[in-house]
Amino acid sequence: MSLLGLSKKSDYGLAMLVMLAKRGVGEVVSTAEMVEEKELPRAFISQIAKEFIRVGIVGSKEGKGGGYFLKRDPEDIRVKEVVEAVEGKVRPAKCVHGECDRSDKCEHMRFMKRLAKDMEGVLESYSLAEVIGR
Repeated sequence: MSLLGLSKKSDYGLAMLVMLAKRGVGEVVSTAEMVEEKELPRAFISQIAKEFIRVGIVGSKEGKGGGYFLKRDPEDIRVKEVVEAVEGKVRPAKCVHGECDRSDKCEHMRFMKRLAKDMEGVLESYSLAEVIGR
């Protein structure tokens, strides 16, 4: 996740989940509907859905009348879980999770770690239900 905002992938993922949440748990929405109503790129839908299926947020139905459906109540789905499903761990900089080759010279790593914790807390504090205004 970028420090300044959500990536396109996270944005599309949230749009997909908003559509599914508005339909209700277990209600199937086709890929064609997502493309038409939310203008989501077809290529991203299956890619993002695979990540949501992997973490148990979304299920899929194949064949006629197939598509994707929400598996859990929107109250029980945290925005942090959504973002991390498609982006990986929330972080404002690589150093937060030990991926920086400058860590021995970094003077602001402690701040970045605190910022990452705060960002995680904010994303954890919101549910998908709040995103859709419930």
